[in-house]
Formats: sequence, structure tokens, C-alpha cells
Amino acid sequence: YVFNYFDRDEGGTMGMDELRGLLSVLEDGDATDLAASMMKAYCKEDSNEELEFSDFLSMISSYYKKHKDVTPFASDCFNIFDRSNTNTINKDDISKVMSAIGEDVCELEIESMMNEAGCEVGDEGITEDQFYRLLKRLGLTDEVDPEAPIIVPNATVKE
Repeated sequence: YVFNYFDRDEGGTMGMDELRGLLSVLEDGDATDLAASMMKAYCKEDSNEELEFSDFLSMISSYYKKHKDVTPFASDCFNIFDRSNTNTINKDDISKVMSAIGEDVCELEIESMMNEAGCEVGDEGITEDQFYRLLKRLGLTDEVDPEAPIIVPNATVKE
């Protein structure tokens, strides 16, 4: 939702003016210098200074790690997904949000997302606590999740 809201020209990317608008809201004031440094750090060389959605996700998670307490961010994100206002994120909620951002997901993918968040068969949906733990496992918080798998990039396993 945030990306689409600030992607004013609906081009599927976020340019400097659009990013400055977003960061001005987050910073509660002028964010020209911050937008320029973020654009330089997160834009791909061949992108004509436009942030793609995947770059935006990296940028915004880095921003929140450095500048904000992630708890309200997690709560806001949870509320965006909780379309049914049941204090859980159910399958229908996930389907609606994913559809709204242009992602078609099947039932199996939704179940996989719910399982990743810690839901078990018969659960009503993802609780806010499960959602926050998922954000921790994905590395979107400063806290370390002791249950998270340790991933070592480019590692080879010797038998």
C-alpha cells in the first residue's frame, strides 16, 4: 500500500520526488538529503534512478532498523493485513492484500505464508505476536529471534 500510494505516476517504480515525499512524511519535514542518499544506496545502476519494489523493501527495512522503533511499524503493518478487523490475519486477508498490490497467490501459497508465521491447522489466523516474530525471523527488526535459522550466504556444506 505505501509503495503504491507514493508511486504517484503508477509506473511501478519510485523516483526521487516520490521517495522524497514518502521520507518527508516519515521524517516529519524536509528529507531531500536523505532521499538522495537512499536513492544512491538502493537504486540499481541501470534503473534511471528509480527504485523498484524489491529495492524499496530493502530500503524501507533498513530505514526502520536505523531510524525507528520497529514495534509501531510492525503494528501498522499488521493492521494493514488485518482487513477483517479480527485481530488475526486470515487467508482471506492475505489474499486481499496480495491482490491489492498486484500479486496473485494461490491457496497453497497462502497456507505456506501462514505456516511460516507459525500458524497450525485449525488456527483462526496469524496473531500480532506471530506476525512480529515473523518480522524478526525475516531480519526486519533489530532483535534477534533465537528460533530463526542461521543462513550463511555463499556457504558450502562439506560432507
